[in-house]
Amino acid sequence: MREMIKFSHYLSLCATRLSEISISVAFTLPPNTLERFITKNVVPLNMPSLRLFSASRGAPRDNPLIIPMAIAPGLKCLILRGVRHPFPQPSYAGLTSLHIHEVSFSLSDLYALLDSNPFLATLEVSAGFDKTPQRSREEEIDVRSYPNLTTLKLGPVSTNGIDFIFSKAKLPSLNELRVQIRHDGRDGELPVTLRPLVRGSCGLRVYEDFSTKTASLKFYLTPLKMYDICFEVANVRHIPVFDWESFISRMVPSCPPLRLTSLDVDIRSLPDADVWSFFLRRFGATITRMCFSTYDLKSFVEAVKFDVALLPNLESLDISHSGIIHRSLVEWVEFREGGHSRLRTLILPNQFDWDVSWPRLHGLAEDVVIEDVESTEAWPITRTKLPFH
Repeated sequence: MREMIKFSHYLSLCATRLSEISISVAFTLPPNTLERFITKNVVPLNMPSLRLFSASRGAPRDNPLIIPMAIAPGLKCLILRGVRHPFPQPSYAGLTSLHIHEVSFSLSDLYALLDSNPFLATLEVSAGFDKTPQRSREEEIDVRSYPNLTTLKLGPVSTNGIDFIFSKAKLPSLNELRVQIRHDGRDGELPVTLRPLVRGSCGLRVYEDFSTKTASLKFYLTPLKMYDICFEVANVRHIPVFDWESFISRMVPSCPPLRLTSLDVDIRSLPDADVWSFFLRRFGATITRMCFSTYDLKSFVEAVKFDVALLPNLESLDISHSGIIHRSLVEWVEFREGGHSRLRTLILPNQFDWDVSWPRLHGLAEDVVIEDVESTEAWPITRTKLPFH
């Protein structure tokens, strides 16, 4: 407490010059410590230059602290952890970036928050939304447009919740989206209202995240436009279970028409060859670049080795992050070359035990690169490019 008194003294001395304030209070202190400090020592100050305010307290999600008053009129960025404002009041006339962690919302709260801060360009609600919708309040929400919002990051929300949000909110300027969809047995199936976002030419990264226990699809539509759709997966004894066969089997038919130009696959265990064939028959014709970070490429090679038509325009293949690489991969690449579909670039790991001559290896592509990796056990692998001549 003595430190907080000293901090408040410094605040008062520097108030007119401060542009950023960050306050973090341990959850072991009394629940109202942070709220009282902000209300008594921050809000009354004249801080015309303050643009960023961050307040953090490890509070339970169902009992967040509440700051009842606006911090500063000129605030541009507000970061709250275990803390919330009672929206729609107060509002900040010029607030452009709002990040709220460890506090869950109802869907109607989301719209109140957006309506009270019309100039928001970035909104992050990482703790997600209540599982039980407040239907009476949400049915009253009209369709509305938020033309200034360019970045939206949403924590756990149901598929129905996603469809509700994107049917009611029009976001014409949205460039970056990250949404985490709760596990409901339909992992991989794109929500109906997200499908119009991923049409046309794009790159795709398919990856798994053990920390968030999600299987994800990240669509790159332009260098500045990226949509990351993450699906919570089932857990067995708190260990995530990634069923990529089912995931991709649901994803492919739910995707709108795509002109997929690049594919990055960052998963430990690839799905079966039949699933790869299913995926590539839908999207493989336009893919020019592929990159794998996986344990074993066998199922992919089995799917493509006798069917050049699955990847007719492939120009670049990066398998330097992969573990087990079978001799059949060399045979597939040579088979492609015989059909006049030679690779331009092939990137290989510097740890493999093929019984293949150097001239034969060098002839697999116009540019063959051997990557120096520290350890095949590391995930991901740190790499340095070495030209192969």
